[in-house]
Amino acid sequence: MKVFTILLFMIFTPLFLFGQTTSLFFSEYIEGSSNNKALEIFNPTDQTVDLTLYMMRGSANAATDWEYDYSFPAGAQIEAMSVYVIVDNDADQVLLDKADWQAPGFETGYNGNDARGLFLIDGDVLLDMIGDPNNPNGNDYDVAGVTDGMGEHTLVRKSSVLQGNTNWAASAGTNADDSEWIVLDQNDFTNLGIHAFDGGSSDFPPVITGLTVSNKVPGANESLTVSATVTDDSSITKVELVYAVNDGDAFVVEISSKGNDIYSGEIPSSIYNNGDRLVYYIKAVDGKSQETKGSETKLFVGDVSIADVKQLDADGAIVFGGYYARLTGVLTVGSGTFSSSSLQVYLQDGSGAINIFMPGETSPMSKGNSYTVVGKTTQFNGLIEIEPDDFATDITDNGAGELPAPIELTIAQLLSSPEAFESFLIKIVAVDSVAGGDAWPDSPGNANIIITDDAGSNQITMRIDRDTDIDSTSAPAFPISVVGIFNQYDFASPYDGGYQILPRSLEDIKEVTAIGDKTAGIAPLQFKLYDAFPNPFNPATTLVFDLPVKESKNSIELSIFNVLGQKIAVLAKGRFKSGQYTYTWDASALPSGIYFAVLNAGISQKISRLLLIK
Repeated sequence: MKVFTILLFMIFTPLFLFGQTTSLFFSEYIEGSSNNKALEIFNPTDQTVDLTLYMMRGSANAATDWEYDYSFPAGAQIEAMSVYVIVDNDADQVLLDKADWQAPGFETGYNGNDARGLFLIDGDVLLDMIGDPNNPNGNDYDVAGVTDGMGEHTLVRKSSVLQGNTNWAASAGTNADDSEWIVLDQNDFTNLGIHAFDGGSSDFPPVITGLTVSNKVPGANESLTVSATVTDDSSITKVELVYAVNDGDAFVVEISSKGNDIYSGEIPSSIYNNGDRLVYYIKAVDGKSQETKGSETKLFVGDVSIADVKQLDADGAIVFGGYYARLTGVLTVGSGTFSSSSLQVYLQDGSGAINIFMPGETSPMSKGNSYTVVGKTTQFNGLIEIEPDDFATDITDNGAGELPAPIELTIAQLLSSPEAFESFLIKIVAVDSVAGGDAWPDSPGNANIIITDDAGSNQITMRIDRDTDIDSTSAPAFPISVVGIFNQYDFASPYDGGYQILPRSLEDIKEVTAIGDKTAGIAPLQFKLYDAFPNPFNPATTLVFDLPVKESKNSIELSIFNVLGQKIAVLAKGRFKSGQYTYTWDASALPSGIYFAVLNAGISQKISRLLLIK
């Protein structure tokens, strides 16, 4: 297991201490955003403990008893005076890095109205619990006088607690003094992996709460004021604001109290530019040299493109997860389409597209309107999302925008570079269903129908969502053409599968009545070269252009030029029928830099700027 530093402040002899503390107990509970959930167990004894002799039990919602049993992995153990950390396996990397056990099930699948208990298997002895398995009303639990303290908070066991407590009401307490727990803000992961234990002393390290900022995402010319409440049971000797730009060297500024235990400092706008990545936190030291580092806040400065925040690593995992960003685009899916109980809509700009998700939010957002959204980036089963904190303050309706037309692609083209098309509105023509998927839903419900457009060589799922008007309708006669959001639902890294198309309504599904329908349709009215996607890109990007009847009379050429004006690639050349065309440019052999896609048709010309970043 990992070895973590334990802050030990002993005022008793070891013999007395170990004689009074013989039980394992929970030392930290994290109920963070999305899947950022973790539990920490502390061993206060002088011996290594075999965790396979113990088990956890759980209950959910309006339970009246323990409902679920969770066994520890084979070989799991906690060394003397050390901790064991359990983290949800879909949590952010900052949590996974601290995990002894990346739990694959519901071990950490709790909310603020659930409970977890720690049991010694021999004799079925309950040692400690968080929450109460008897929760008939299903409400979140209050802790230390904090309403719904177990929901969307981090709980840290006080260093003076000697052993577990099977009376949750007594453990939770009614205020900060009589509670066994310190309640911290949601997504405060500072203390995970370490536990301050003093065998009964009342001296604690500093506590940092109530972080506020002048702007979640400052503009490039806007300084950022950061404030927090810092308290200690003795005295505070130093509070610092620490920040860094683009993973560079840290700036450390000592800040003083503004009164009422509030400390405030400023990050000057001179240190960053638009699109830079800023990370900051507050650190406090008390009179006994005990140090607390507050949780980090990460953000993109100013206005960035969707492609900027959707960068992935080799396993398809988001690189900049947990960063706040401000994005602007047009909604291709409005409220209520894919969920009646949560906000689940899709925003698209010239560089990319992204899911906007807010659990439990039912405020309306309109398809075709432009929106500016501030939120935190995350990833759920492979799908990149942005999660605003508050609908009223973080989402701005800019009014009617230009609804993007669906990009027509084959399934083979989609699967050749699937992450480039994630969350885009796309169209696939002349698809057939394939055996092995669900039947067409003839009653309210979801269905996963397997489709192909090349006799089965390439296949994806067409997801019929029960919140649309598609289920409970008559099955269409295949082949069909389908418009929808290109999505991903992949349970584990590497995120390289689970690709789906989600039609928004019956209007997105059209029966193909003849072979000619595959290429038939309304001719484009404008000569247009769409923005490349992704852009920035590495190593390939996709270019789409519309060719109306007038320009189709001329020979066309789609070429790539470098910044010196040299033509380095020709993607298309010749006479083409009126329609929409899609090409992929692979720049694997070229260096990073700026390039230009140029589309010529007689006297008409369109240009798109490309950025290759390796």
